[in-house]
Amino acid sequence: MAFNSNDLYTLSGGVEIFNYWNPFVTKHDTSSFYNWEQDNLPLYDLEERTYYLWEKFGYPLSAVPSMALLVSSTIPTDSTASANVFTSVSAAIESLPEIIRMPTLIEVALSGDLGTIELNNIKCEEDGVLEIINRGFAPLAEWAEISGTGAMGGKASIYSNAGADAHDYTPNVFSALGPIQYYTDSSALAFSANTADLFPAATKNGFFRSLSFATAQCSATATSPSKPGYAWAGVGNDEVLLAADGNTLSMWPLARTSFTGNKVTDSTIDTLDVSTYSPIDGEYLIRSQPQDAQQILNGTLTANRVSHIKIENSDGPIYVRGFIVDGYDDVAGAYSTEVGIGVYNCNNVSLEDCGATRCTYAGYEINNSKVKLRRRNLAIRNYDTASRSSVSYKSYGFKISNSEVEYKTDSSYSVGTAACLGSFFQTYGMHLSNSKLFGGDLGPGLADSDVVQKTTMRQVTPLEVGYNKFGVYADSSEYDIKGLSDIYNNEINIKANGSVLRTGRFMVEFASREGIDLDNSKFILNTDFEKKIRSYSDTIYTTPAVTEIPFSRLGMFTKNRRHILLDNGSYYGPDYPTELSSYKENQGALADAYSMIEYNFAFGIDDKSTSSQLPSISINNSRAVMPATTLRTVNTNGDASFVKGLGIQATNGGVCKLIGYGDENGGNSMGRTYIIGGTSFQGQQKSSAIAAVNNSTVYITGPTGIAQYGIGILSDNNSVIKASPVLSEDDNSYDGSGWGRMQNAVGTCLDIHATRACAVASNNSQLRFEDLGYFPNFWPTAQVANADYAPLGLANSDNIVSSLCQAGALQFFPNPVDGNMAITTLGSTNFNSLYTPTANPAAFDYDTSLSCNRVLYNASYGGANTASQYRAQATRGGVCVVATGDSEVFVRNVHFPTGQYNTDGDFFDPSASIGGCNDLQIWNIQDTSRLNASYATVSGAYPSLRGYTGPRSFYSSGVLDIGEDSSAVSYAGFSGTPDTASLSVLDHYGSGVSVSAGIIRGGVMPTIQTSRTGDVNTYGPDSYENRGPYRLFFPVNPEAKILSYIGASSNDTRPYQHLAQGYALSGAVSATPSLSATYPNILNPINQYTGDVLGGAYASGHYFPDTITIELSASVDFSGTGYTTNNPMLPNNSNANVLLDESFSNTFSNAKHCNTNYSGRKRLVSIYKASTAEGGECFPGDEEDRGQGFTSTNIFDVERDM
Repeated sequence: MAFNSNDLYTLSGGVEIFNYWNPFVTKHDTSSFYNWEQDNLPLYDLEERTYYLWEKFGYPLSAVPSMALLVSSTIPTDSTASANVFTSVSAAIESLPEIIRMPTLIEVALSGDLGTIELNNIKCEEDGVLEIINRGFAPLAEWAEISGTGAMGGKASIYSNAGADAHDYTPNVFSALGPIQYYTDSSALAFSANTADLFPAATKNGFFRSLSFATAQCSATATSPSKPGYAWAGVGNDEVLLAADGNTLSMWPLARTSFTGNKVTDSTIDTLDVSTYSPIDGEYLIRSQPQDAQQILNGTLTANRVSHIKIENSDGPIYVRGFIVDGYDDVAGAYSTEVGIGVYNCNNVSLEDCGATRCTYAGYEINNSKVKLRRRNLAIRNYDTASRSSVSYKSYGFKISNSEVEYKTDSSYSVGTAACLGSFFQTYGMHLSNSKLFGGDLGPGLADSDVVQKTTMRQVTPLEVGYNKFGVYADSSEYDIKGLSDIYNNEINIKANGSVLRTGRFMVEFASREGIDLDNSKFILNTDFEKKIRSYSDTIYTTPAVTEIPFSRLGMFTKNRRHILLDNGSYYGPDYPTELSSYKENQGALADAYSMIEYNFAFGIDDKSTSSQLPSISINNSRAVMPATTLRTVNTNGDASFVKGLGIQATNGGVCKLIGYGDENGGNSMGRTYIIGGTSFQGQQKSSAIAAVNNSTVYITGPTGIAQYGIGILSDNNSVIKASPVLSEDDNSYDGSGWGRMQNAVGTCLDIHATRACAVASNNSQLRFEDLGYFPNFWPTAQVANADYAPLGLANSDNIVSSLCQAGALQFFPNPVDGNMAITTLGSTNFNSLYTPTANPAAFDYDTSLSCNRVLYNASYGGANTASQYRAQATRGGVCVVATGDSEVFVRNVHFPTGQYNTDGDFFDPSASIGGCNDLQIWNIQDTSRLNASYATVSGAYPSLRGYTGPRSFYSSGVLDIGEDSSAVSYAGFSGTPDTASLSVLDHYGSGVSVSAGIIRGGVMPTIQTSRTGDVNTYGPDSYENRGPYRLFFPVNPEAKILSYIGASSNDTRPYQHLAQGYALSGAVSATPSLSATYPNILNPINQYTGDVLGGAYASGHYFPDTITIELSASVDFSGTGYTTNNPMLPNNSNANVLLDESFSNTFSNAKHCNTNYSGRKRLVSIYKASTAEGGECFPGDEEDRGQGFTSTNIFDVERDM
């Protein structure tokens, strides 16, 4: 941008100042004689006084209604305007009227030390405006780029912990054609006097100051922006500014040590600057170093210095433009200023292109005033070096109290990154107390229909705060910045007490403590709601030393110790209107307003000796609504204690609502929710991705992928985690008018990959999976006709609302608790590589094969190689769900895409079968915990119509033949077993087999088998009836864990697993005496041939050989006339704990088996028909005097037709 002579807030014309007070009035005495000249002298005197008083009250003394004053080193003697020229700023100010009623301009054309600028009791009325402008000024915005080559590349290493391999370099030499041209062309306009010679000529020494920071780093074409973070104060007392080439400027930054002859240093930089490092790996956390010919600057350059600016008790418009306050007197070698720029009890004051450095208390102090900070205002290194090390010492970049301050931009001179409000290297960067800071812009050139891309990013105005103890500190205040809030490398980046903060784009990075710390405060996303934020392919960091991270984000958190801490009723999230149905009349508009927010790699500990990791996001008795979240956590080594919610933890009544979305067809992944952990198996075992603890709630809505944690989601201690369609603002209903207008794009598909358990509810907590699918789209008409539940309570024809759930799904990718077998890292041909940030995650579309969304898997669920891809790249089976400690799992209307191999093995062990038959997908319902599940869909169909089954009806004594398997049937069971004698019964609903005559006995089983197969000498149905991809596991008494089948090693866990599934053991088991002595139940063995109990505990010497043989069949014959089912090894649940409708009885392959008590087993499951027709649980009867009008004693659900 070139110098523009029209860049004024006042007129440049006019009035010549009178400014003379005659102290005497001529008087005549008796000796005087008449003479007109003599007689007029008193009138002249009175006229002078009148002019002076008229002028002091602000009235013009000519027809030209404006006045221009000049501050210069000399006063011209040959000009009629010499009365308007002063040799000091203070003298020019003293000449001002007390009331300014016309535009008044003071142009300062001096180099060196200007002294002070003090305005007191200035009043502007009528057309009055006061403008004080420094003509020894040039803006550095966007025109200055690094110049230089070699090891230092023209850059000065000035920050703490600098070293050969550090990134903490600050530039010194710049290619700066823009600023040079600006000050070369500058003039004192009222006097048509060029002011270029205020700056030193090429190769000549001179006086200058600069305040600058690295605003963006660009490619050679200056269109691919990135965000380094550096700021410095340039001090030139007698230095060369302009190189011989006439194109290059040297800034002479205040440095920790002298370099290239620089005389001004600050030794405290090395030890007292804020620095952030990760205790995990010792990495210094700092943005990439500047690159030659790519670093774009922002800031100001002056040929002079002001010792302080003070404006008090004044009413504007008052404009102070282009001054740098340097609070240190280098000649005297002492600090001369406490407050650089102070505004007190004022109204309508504008500070433009100003800055302050080396002031001992505050760069800017604004108290009880209304102020506009225009174009560029910077506070850098304001502190007393002698006091800086004191714990109690405080300094401020901007100290704003009881005031309203606007960050004011304009379309002509400070578009986007040409503007700046910045504060660096103080105790407080921006300190707000009972005040409001507002303004900034996404850019006047951006229409609502635009997206912010690399070609338009430079229209986004930045607010930059870095390297302070507190970046932005707000106490009972408002912060409302519409452009880019870039807060980084502070101890705490943002701290708020009782305040409201609103942002457009934001970056919160590299805090040694919290990124955002809110106490009874709000942080509102995208304050400029009508602007689009989203873009797609532009990177922030482009240097090889730093991972590429895209700029196409609403927000970015990077490597803070903890990204967010919400406490005491705080809120983080959108502040959208309750009614959004008319928002641009565009279903995808919210996706534009709330593009992806990334939360990357919070390091979570203070030092390497700390034993526990902090959650990346802590929501303590507060609320967070998190749209379009991508969160990645550090790759821990597993030494720390378990972290409940390493990604997100809601605690002590906290609430977190995740909102993911795609595009209108379910595709674009910019808005999907990703919570991604590290790749270390041991580290994964010690963490969950999300946790709701201590009476807290987490809502998961929209497409969501969770991967690479031991536990995906954890609900603990009276808490709830609920996955459902997108919810209304109050969480009480589904949202069909706001977020829900994106329909399939917000269909909640929850994909969880884990290496311990995908989902856990513990200590009286709940997991609720509701309406993740739309069963009427998939079930046969007959099953739908009398269903007692209509999803969302609306007919399928209501396209907007019903579509909230019809693209939903719940998909598990569990893995064994074994580092050698578990797949710890997604990222191969068919799974998104999510741990390393990329330009964007792949856009995983709506899956047309199963009519649902998908997040982690990027191929078709219905593809030919789905199962093999799963097993090779994502899951080896394991625990999907755990309910423990009197907790509940509630599942209703859920679509399970599944896609894994048919896991028909009778125990879990991925090493047992290369075909994945033993990769069981386990739901573990422990102690008094409960599972209530209804309306399942599996792989796009009614569950029984898919090919998933459980094991055969019997244990095999050898290799099974595809044809007749009777020769392989094992008869190792207890001969006294009711119904099936010595037959090694496995699953009553597994595919049947012919058995020996007389094995099927009793009054019930022969009848059952005859009706099933037409042959009493069979066991099991003709074909598999134990349908389903999942397996229920129940609690077993602990001593069962020491049992092994005869002939197996002592670490055989199959007996334990068989019992946990409600299956009988296949035969005799054994336990070593050393183990059995701990368990009294083991010391009552049963004779495997007679069934007799062998008596009390045997002395250890009686055991021979080294093991005892115990027959643990389903029952023990004590009397010869009856049977008991009190075997202590069997599961001890009540069948009331697992309540399944018929669809879920075909989803858990052992559910039907566990619904029976044949062969002496305990019944563990209750199955009902979810129907309002006859026989259905919700059938109210239809005959008078026959119990009509009552439905169910087992379920009560207000959403169902009861």
